[in-house]
Amino acid sequence: MNAAVVRRTQEALGKVIRRPPLTEKLLSKPPFRYLHDIITEERSLFESAWKKEKDIVSKEIEKLRTSIQTLCKSALPLGKIMDYIQEDVDAMQNELQMWHSENRQHAEALQQEQRITDCAVEPLKAELAELEQLIKDQQDKICAVKANILKNEEKIQKMVYSINLTSRR
Repeated sequence: MNAAVVRRTQEALGKVIRRPPLTEKLLSKPPFRYLHDIITEERSLFESAWKKEKDIVSKEIEKLRTSIQTLCKSALPLGKIMDYIQEDVDAMQNELQMWHSENRQHAEALQQEQRITDCAVEPLKAELAELEQLIKDQQDKICAVKANILKNEEKIQKMVYSINLTSRR
């Protein structure tokens, strides 16, 4: 084959066909054999790339499958909890209403007992006030008597003193 033709073919097809390299030996083969070698090389490159891509995709799918399984394992208990949460909320609401009702009943009973106690204590309070007034009156009388005793003692002292003075003379 002519070297100029080989060079022109390399320049023209070299930009499009990178593998197999467009050597003079390859370009000197008959066209069918030349095309067969190019297609075989491209096919093996394609199969190799396709196999690598397939392996990468398989690994990614396996990772995704594992992640989904983990997510499902984690979500299942949450789903079961969510099934029972409404029952728990309803039970807590019922219990809260029961405690509010019981609180109202006890508050009413406390008010009733307070009224009964106030009614029972009212006469005792009046009697206590009366007794306190009597005690105060008695204390006032005692104070008056003590004052009178002190005055009388002073008079007695003066009398005794005057008797002593007169007897000494």
